[in-house]
Amino acid sequence: MTYLKRWLRRQLDIDEQAAEMVDDLHPDLPEPPVANRQGMTFMSAEQYLHAVGVRSGDRIRAEVHAKRRILDRHAECGTGQGYCDGRGHGRELDDGPPACPDVLDLAAAFDRRPGYRAEWRP
Repeated sequence: MTYLKRWLRRQLDIDEQAAEMVDDLHPDLPEPPVANRQGMTFMSAEQYLHAVGVRSGDRIRAEVHAKRRILDRHAECGTGQGYCDGRGHGRELDDGPPACPDVLDLAAAFDRRPGYRAEWRP
């Protein structure tokens, strides 16, 4: 689980950097285009952010900070002293102590990123 937690922290660092990039975009975000007949929509970064409701990096940073708090709360899981230890929630992974379901759920949000392992699927 140690690798999983390190990997998750790197993903959160990447998202935090993305928040900075969002803040650098033009503040007058255009409306997103309507999908074509094939259901495909091509849009700029600004249009995408408008479509998903991100007006600044603040929401991204808030989400990153919340995920970091969850990860910190579960930092000791699998050691016998962790938040989930003794509750029978953990699942064995190849690289050490059991992973708690909350950490696996956090990782699932990044399942399309390089380094994600199939064994982490909840």
